[in-house]
Amino acid sequence: RGAESAESVKGVLDEVQRQEREQGLKQVSDTIAAVLRYNNTSVSEGFVEFDVDEDGCLSLSDLLSSSTHLSLDVAQVLLIAWHAHYAANIGGKDMMLAADWERALNQADGDSLLMSVGIRPGQASVMKESLDVVAAVLRFNKMSYEEGFAAFDVDGDGKLSLEDML
Repeated sequence: RGAESAESVKGVLDEVQRQEREQGLKQVSDTIAAVLRYNNTSVSEGFVEFDVDEDGCLSLSDLLSSSTHLSLDVAQVLLIAWHAHYAANIGGKDMMLAADWERALNQADGDSLLMSVGIRPGQASVMKESLDVVAAVLRFNKMSYEEGFAAFDVDGDGKLSLEDML
């Protein structure tokens, strides 16, 4: 009876680990899909953008480098697990091909992630254009980001609100 109980507990723990792993993989896929959507980039164009060394394969190094560059808010361990889950072994190295990338992002829900931070689907490109204008204004006026933030923070609360921007 003790052996059955131990097996039952092990089965439950294994199931919890499996569910946590699936949630982590989904988080990475959803985050990447949201970044692509926000930047008005297709999944296939995203593969090219993430392929830092332009060798036609997405290595773990490419993924980690791109994630750092894009400031993805995803734990490195999740990125490593995501890459290992979807990558194929090519010449002794784990690499993602475009088809692996498409499969990984096929069911991703980037729109829900964008909406959770107040961005409606379709609004992202307008916001991106607005940010580009703000960045151009800062460059034109030779202002640092900190100076620009202070200039836009009209009420001085340390946060940029919609009211500050109007």
